[in-house]
Amino acid sequence: MSPYRRPDHVAVARATDADTDTELLYLALLPDGPVIELNGTSALIWQAAVSSAEDVAATVADEVGVGRSTVVGDVDRFLGQLAELGFIEPA
Repeated sequence: MSPYRRPDHVAVARATDADTDTELLYLALLPDGPVIELNGTSALIWQAAVSSAEDVAATVADEVGVGRSTVVGDVDRFLGQLAELGFIEPA
């Protein structure tokens, strides 16, 4: 089980960038909070955090083909930012 979850007040929309064929995630704090766009690694981190991944950094590292130690600091920092802004919360 992941240590994080998507709060009930966060809406998610998925889209594909027509120019780059990249998946985009739009997260919105309801009812009137900011909307943020995640793509690439940021989208991967958020998805791993709210999925069943027990170790988000290891999941991201596996997906991008590097060692966990290479990404753990950046992943932890980004998770902290997402939590501070209210886009994830402890499970």
